[in-house]
Amino acid sequence: KELDALATAAAHRAAQVTTYPLTQSILSLPVPGSKQAPVTFKGDYDKVLPFLWHYNKLLALHQIGEGRDACHGVLQYCSHSVRELLEALDEFQKGRWAELRARMIELYDAEHYQKRYQ
Repeated sequence: KELDALATAAAHRAAQVTTYPLTQSILSLPVPGSKQAPVTFKGDYDKVLPFLWHYNKLLALHQIGEGRDACHGVLQYCSHSVRELLEALDEFQKGRWAELRARMIELYDAEHYQKRYQ
């Protein structure tokens, strides 16, 4: 009887434990400079596509959507001058990651890099 009472009490305590769903946010992204983080993007045309590819993989891995979080998260992996430019863009202000990504490709002339190696 005593063993049954302990088991019942333990089951009751376990049922009262509050569980939270595992959610990810930009806070779960790798720390800049760490092995898992993208190399700091400084605006080089030959680095924009690999940088965006890596960052998009991180967004998928950490289940971060294409809204404001994605736009704000990319800033931590950019140089000061790139951050200032991105923050001034309408795409960033509206929190539209897909549009901001396309604008970065346009601004940093990734097409020049692609033509050079075709």
